Amino acid sequence: MFTGETADIELTWSGSHLLQPSEYYMVHVRWTENGAPNFTEVSVQGTSWFVSELLYLRADLETERVYYWSVHLARKETDAEGNETFVPFSPSSEERSFYWK
Repeated sequence: MFTGETADIELTWSGSHLLQPSEYYMVHVRWTENGAPNFTEVSVQGTSWFVSELLYLRADLETERVYYWSVHLARKETDAEGNETFVPFSPSSEERSFYWK
């Protein structure tokens, strides 16, 4: 369990795939906020990510402020309009959780 807005929460995982320049780990974090499911997803090229302080107290107290996270691999592509998208090419990891009060 982590406490306080300034808690350093580092999510880490092991990677067996050597990333190419256009490949990323997509970190998916989900929680329940005001009774409704919510999530964020970030792209990183390392095997860890520090949780943003913007997520502090977003998870409902009724859920004991639990957050769930998983990681999958994705390739960054640019569509015809010039928009960047991430196309998954691996299954998601096992989901893990942490509490942040």
